[in-house]
Amino acid sequence: MRESLSDCQTSMYLIEWKETSARVRGPSDVEAELDRLDATFKKPTAVVVHHPSGNSMSIVLGLSGRSMLNFAFKDLEPPYFTSRGDGDPDELISYDFGGSLSELPASFFIDKKLARVAMSEFLKTGERASIEWALD
Repeated sequence: MRESLSDCQTSMYLIEWKETSARVRGPSDVEAELDRLDATFKKPTAVVVHHPSGNSMSIVLGLSGRSMLNFAFKDLEPPYFTSRGDGDPDELISYDFGGSLSELPASFFIDKKLARVAMSEFLKTGERASIEWALD
């Protein structure tokens, strides 16, 4: 069952993946949970991290060497932002998002290390990280 964003406000960070969620207290706890999930996932899976500000960023974990980020403001209304990489726009990458299969062109996937640096920046500021973004 999805927790409300107001629950996230009182519990610091809410992390959601597939049909599961966890609340953690700070950026280092989020990073540790992302590390654990990345090592556990057998298939690419999107994990949504809700910042105490209400903004959220999802990251696709479980891929070797690359990842995708998506940023949404707290009202969950457009505009949305997706990381912009240099992969082949004709190659589609499938991943699990909330228990459903999704896919995006490889051109939205970036180096996994860069994605994790961007996620760290988001965890500290609650804002879009300083990477190249595509406007959805």
